[in-house]
Amino acid sequence: MLDVTRQLYNAALQHRRDAYRMRQVSISFKQQYAELTALRKPLFRLDSRLAAVYRECEDAVLHRLDLAMQAFFRRCKRGETPGFPRYKRAARWKQLMFPHGDRALRFVGERVVVPGVGRVRLRKGRQVPTFGRAWIVRKNGRWYASFECERAAQPLPTTGKVVGIDRGVHVLAATSEGELIRNGRLAAKHRRVVTAHARALDKATVKDTTGRAINARDPRRVAAVQRLARAKEREANARLDALHKASRRIVNSADLIVAEKLNLRAMTRSAKGTVDQPGRNVGFAFEELHPNTEHGETWRVVKVTFPEGFARHSDEQIYYVGDDGTIRRHNYIAEAVTRDATGTHHYHDFKRYDGIAVSTRQRIYPLGPDGSRDPEPILVAQDIEGVDFS
Repeated sequence: MLDVTRQLYNAALQHRRDAYRMRQVSISFKQQYAELTALRKPLFRLDSRLAAVYRECEDAVLHRLDLAMQAFFRRCKRGETPGFPRYKRAARWKQLMFPHGDRALRFVGERVVVPGVGRVRLRKGRQVPTFGRAWIVRKNGRWYASFECERAAQPLPTTGKVVGIDRGVHVLAATSEGELIRNGRLAAKHRRVVTAHARALDKATVKDTTGRAINARDPRRVAAVQRLARAKEREANARLDALHKASRRIVNSADLIVAEKLNLRAMTRSAKGTVDQPGRNVGFAFEELHPNTEHGETWRVVKVTFPEGFARHSDEQIYYVGDDGTIRRHNYIAEAVTRDATGTHHYHDFKRYDGIAVSTRQRIYPLGPDGSRDPEPILVAQDIEGVDFS
């Protein structure tokens, strides 16, 4: 069934390409749907395998191709550089989709009845409720059944808390309460296992002068590939499990969760370019410096280089970050005044307003040549009595 649906996808894609190239005719999803109906009839049957596959699986293939074509033309209209839908090879075609899975797949005891296949034993982690769409997926030599279910929302007990979430790089995320959600403890263990399997695969691979494997079908190499793939799968599952538990804990503890709305498409579009000709808004550089001990605390020190055209005090600025994720000190040059106007901004007495940490006492001092502050004179003094977010 996988091979038939994959060849149907490739044939439908070839049909659309040839029709437009040779006759300037655009083929729609409805036209291909009608042609598939005719090809399944005994009178016009060119390949008996088409009629042997469950019809809705083939309809899902045509719909998948139509979505790919729509995405291609949508990117063209936006002035982007789109990629034309590709032909699918066997190694990249791993799933069967049942748009109305509730009427295609049936449970009989511990087995599921798959059209065109028969009864297949199913290891269920939990009871499957009423479902709509369903997928049969092959992954790393194993078969999985995935069901799309609609569950009724169940309200949680109120806590009266509001929390903000900021995704990070050094840590997974930071909350407005000062909590740092670090990456899973098992990440290093899984990384070591994956690295060991990757080395074993490299050892079992014979390469030509261009670096390509010339023994791709060797049983020893195939087994090494399978072991590496399953190790990566276990790593991904552990990461998803940790994310699910962390998000569930946050959801249970707060009534309102605020997260920054990031326009990923605009961010990635602005980052396109090369080293010699970088894209727009590219140029942020971060460098971890030696930690600094001050006021009995050890702070992380990060030097940030800002891109040209970005509103800033100076191109290079240094931030001192405490263990709770708050900025305790900030060194910069006030270039709007003069290129010699160095200053160090100190933040004290943090208080929380609506769950957000705010420094209520701030001082700016001259910055000495050795990177330390000059206690006199105080350039700017700012005391905050209260903050109201609206």
